[in-house]
Amino acid sequence: CPPASASVTVTVVTNPDAGTPGAITLCTTDASADLFTQLGGTPDAGGTWTGPSAIVGGQFDPATMNAGIYTYTITVPPPCTDASNTVTVTLNAPPDPGVDGSLTLCATRPAVALFTGLGGSPDAGGSWSGPSAVVGGLFDPTTMTAGVYTYTVNGAAPCPPASATVTVN
Repeated sequence: CPPASASVTVTVVTNPDAGTPGAITLCTTDASADLFTQLGGTPDAGGTWTGPSAIVGGQFDPATMNAGIYTYTITVPPPCTDASNTVTVTLNAPPDPGVDGSLTLCATRPAVALFTGLGGSPDAGGSWSGPSAVVGGLFDPTTMTAGVYTYTVNGAAPCPPASATVTVN
């Protein structure tokens, strides 16, 4: 019998590194964010994302996607074990100061809430500024100066504050 031989190919696969857990808080009006950069450590590229919303290209769009826990998984052949880690996404809505409006008042009228001059559905808890100091959100025609009064509502980070105005005549 002639001699025979066989060969065996051995492939060594390194353990995958999916990084460490991460978290990000975005305003629903922010630009898209790359979830991969939110993972800690030095994760290997090439994994896939799953979560409450479908992920395309590793990007999270706060205007169209749901907050929650997004999982990054690197799949490897047996006998190695897949690796995964998560990024927790929190979304904050921007403040709503309402829509610019106006009030026309008689000089002898009792004080009126400036809030009633705003249109839309403004958030409560904002602050007023204007030509005269505003106390308790009221405009008193007998003691205050007519003009533009600004209502500012602070946003939950990272959402910036927003403002609307009431022009008092």
